[in-house]
Amino acid sequence: MKLVEKISAKNTDDFLYAYSNKRPVLIEDLLESSIEIDLTESSLYQNIKVEIMNEYSSHFASENTFIQESKVVSLCSYMDYITEHPDTTLCVREYNTPKNIIDKIGIPKIVTDNFSDEVTSNLFVANAGNKAQLHFDGDHRHVILYQVSGRKRGILFEPSSGNGLFPVLNQSWVNLEQLDDEQLKHFVAMNNGYIVNLKPGDALYFPMMMWHHFSYIDTGMSVNFRFGRKDNNDLLYRYVHADKYLQNLSWHIYNERSDIVDIDFIMSGVKSILTEFDESPVHKREIMRTFFKFLCEEYDIYHEENIYSVSEDEIINTTSSLNAISSQPYHFHNWVKYNNAERMLKSLVEMAS
Repeated sequence: MKLVEKISAKNTDDFLYAYSNKRPVLIEDLLESSIEIDLTESSLYQNIKVEIMNEYSSHFASENTFIQESKVVSLCSYMDYITEHPDTTLCVREYNTPKNIIDKIGIPKIVTDNFSDEVTSNLFVANAGNKAQLHFDGDHRHVILYQVSGRKRGILFEPSSGNGLFPVLNQSWVNLEQLDDEQLKHFVAMNNGYIVNLKPGDALYFPMMMWHHFSYIDTGMSVNFRFGRKDNNDLLYRYVHADKYLQNLSWHIYNERSDIVDIDFIMSGVKSILTEFDESPVHKREIMRTFFKFLCEEYDIYHEENIYSVSEDEIINTTSSLNAISSQPYHFHNWVKYNNAERMLKSLVEMAS
């Protein structure tokens, strides 16, 4: 099991070294003063509106669908709810951080001073025992997660560890909650992962497309800052389905001076597949997936090895919601519209309706 190194936010070189080498680090003194919002003081948050929904995997397991109903409530009423229902799976996740919280904690200078692209921020609030199932984010942005209140445990894996995590699209089918502490440590070590505990005032940087799982030790709040998406990765984010092959290639494409992959060849191939008209978006996706799988093997960056008793394709094909999302044609609508080919756009829209 790997250790997460601690660095100071005042030492920009240490942070940029971790960023360049795609290594997670704990950042001390991220903000000029350690800000902790006391979730027991309703006057601080009673007017903040948040969106609550079920924790992802719990909802999927019970409903077999990716479509979730959400509800906008005050943070105060959500806190009252989890006091009355301490085992709820409802949580605030990936909600745009309200301005009054951003105003209170600020945006880290280590981000604004070193990255010129748009910085986005999400709010996370949940009760003790809640979690975010093991997954990787498909937006190709780097992340700094700042722990505002309560404690949280993070588990991280690099993209190359995917075989042991049973990836299905951008989700892991491994339920870490079923493992006791010793089993968990063994599993993390076996897959070259990291375990890190966050307390209020701690900040965790982890690179784009990295596998991560978070569990709430206490009822708490986190705010993340997402940044650093480059042009090639922006194109891949907008028009290509996220899966283990894209994840591993993107890890290297992000390094524009990569001596491991031929970025021009990859991006030319991606644009060619996206531009060529195909009556079946599912077929187009499979062509892209086959291309990425070939590249991963050709560049020796990821070799698929199914160590479980069922394959990813079997899971997708027998799970209606996964099958639906893996067949979504909207990426290709976007690409065609992007290239201003209205005839092709109309054909795809008619076919999908």
